[in-house]
Amino acid sequence: MLFLSKIKIFFTQNFITLFFIFIYSVLLILVYRFETYYELKNIYSDFSYFHFLFYLKLCLLEDSQTLLILFSSFLLIFILLFKLPKLRSFILFLFLFLISILFFIFIDFFKIYETAFQKGFIGQEQATALGEMLSSFWAETSFSLLLKTGISFLILIVFFNFKKKEVKSKFFIFLSSFPLLLAFFFALANPFSSLVHQTAVELSVKVSYKKTISLLNELISNPFLNFIKNDPPVVPLASPVPETTLPSKHSKISFDTSSLESIKRYPKNMLIPKNKKYNIIFYFFESTPKEYLKLKINGKEVTPNWNRLSKNSLVFENHYTNYPLSVNALLSVFTSLYPMTGKKSLIETLPDVQLESVSQILFENDYKTMLIHTGGLGYAGQIHFLKHRRFDSIMDYKQLSKLPPYYSQKIGWGVDERAMENPIHDFIKKSQGHPFFISIHPVNPHHPYAYPGKDFEIAGNADSFGNKKEKTWINYLNSLYFADFALGELIKRLEENNELDNTLIFIFADHGEAFYQHKMNYNHPFYLYEENIHVPFMIYNPKLFKKSFHFQGISRHIDLLPTLLDILGIKKELPATGISILSEHKEQMALSYTYWKDEYYSIRDEKWKYILRFQDKMEELYDLDQDPGEKNNLCEIFPDISQRYYQFIIKSRENNVLFYKQLLDKKK
Repeated sequence: MLFLSKIKIFFTQNFITLFFIFIYSVLLILVYRFETYYELKNIYSDFSYFHFLFYLKLCLLEDSQTLLILFSSFLLIFILLFKLPKLRSFILFLFLFLISILFFIFIDFFKIYETAFQKGFIGQEQATALGEMLSSFWAETSFSLLLKTGISFLILIVFFNFKKKEVKSKFFIFLSSFPLLLAFFFALANPFSSLVHQTAVELSVKVSYKKTISLLNELISNPFLNFIKNDPPVVPLASPVPETTLPSKHSKISFDTSSLESIKRYPKNMLIPKNKKYNIIFYFFESTPKEYLKLKINGKEVTPNWNRLSKNSLVFENHYTNYPLSVNALLSVFTSLYPMTGKKSLIETLPDVQLESVSQILFENDYKTMLIHTGGLGYAGQIHFLKHRRFDSIMDYKQLSKLPPYYSQKIGWGVDERAMENPIHDFIKKSQGHPFFISIHPVNPHHPYAYPGKDFEIAGNADSFGNKKEKTWINYLNSLYFADFALGELIKRLEENNELDNTLIFIFADHGEAFYQHKMNYNHPFYLYEENIHVPFMIYNPKLFKKSFHFQGISRHIDLLPTLLDILGIKKELPATGISILSEHKEQMALSYTYWKDEYYSIRDEKWKYILRFQDKMEELYDLDQDPGEKNNLCEIFPDISQRYYQFIIKSRENNVLFYKQLLDKKK
């Protein structure tokens, strides 16, 4: 009885504060749901199936669990600091304010990336680039985040300075405890699971049930729960792989990527004379699918310089990134490696890994080496990886932002792309007597799709357009037009200075960029459709190529390094399955992978495109000859074809997991 009496006194004395905390927590969740609901309504026309209250019903389980965790945390603070009321009030104020900011950031994260926040989106090395990340987020976030933060601060200041009177009514005590009991009920039972599944059935007329239920689960997930819970572990291998699969002396990914569909062979390509010390430039064009190079607005090309340069290039028509994320594209291009299985990249996990990259190999062959990036290399730990790659010079936003004439021209996530021209020119002058290798990494047209002014508004001003879809697309086109202009200006400057006479320029996009060609497919790392991974690639040299030459076979980012070494006549054993595209070879398959929200694999093989979501074996199969937009899933019509690609992915995944296990074990 004494214990119950103390509980009664506790609730009586602190009812107002507890009730305020509960209502405030509910409001935070409701604000998140309200803003994300209307964001979805503006993006997806078929989201009109939901009304707001129905959407809240679908989200009730996740939100109740969140409410339970939040309120229990506040209750614990009360109990632990029961005899220290001033400290308790300060801690409660601080905790509530930080939780508020977290929810407001979750709202803006959803608006930017159109998915609920997950803890796995934060890499272990990204903490070293906190300044760049905050700056990047600030460039994209909304004024409403500041407004909501200010309002919440004022509300909390007013409440915690308010002189609260004791409330002794048993009725009020009951009212304060009833919502908490209700939250417990919803958290421990799932009365709405059937509602979610029924909704999925009704929405999955044209989309597979698995995909629809996945999208629904994503839309109703609560970012606070995602933030505090652990990410699911990497799914184990389908079957054990014997240690003898890999050589004991030297780790090597050793699976064959020859086509399962075609017996075609390509002869040796003699367009580029070999065994010469060409100067080499790698130009990592950002966020551009191959398809977008065809775009015109009012008869005007969006990428006139790409298209002009292609007339004096060897053009690869079916080139694929192995992972639609810049940091992993960098790994594949530099080392001919497939990325690690899981959400972490090798560059983050093991930046000093003993793997030879293109810069190290060329440095050993008397090349002067440079890497230049208009953004910040701290992101995802890239700088820690690159400093082990034998570059004579590495420059990023920190250095470029201090140089005239563009030091004040911050464009989106970086400095104006034209700021690279003088440092590149100076480096080439200093390299006289040595061949040079320069890796160029502009920022635009990366999200948030920035550009330096009205001169580049080929598609108009986005503010004059209606919904978010239109605005982002218009901004992207303008940013793409600017990025193409910067590419053209650099090439023109180098040619005017006679610095490209003996130079091969490998120009390629690191990955694609999606604009709702498929549901929920926006930005680049989420899925593996053509808009995400089919990218342009050409080798430019106007003296070698008096006209355009086109290679129609499959090529991949992992092929760039072997192709370069073949051209230069440098013999090097590489640890991956990339090939020289210019050598005699069988038709290849392009294997791509991503793990942002889910673990996806894809294969491009002749006309076939196969996509697998690994954890639940959700399969898609498309005939790109007949269906280039990947709209008609043929898995049920051609189960044998789907099965052979599924088996190949399982085998390749096993090889990849084992390769990286051995690589990491060696480091230990």
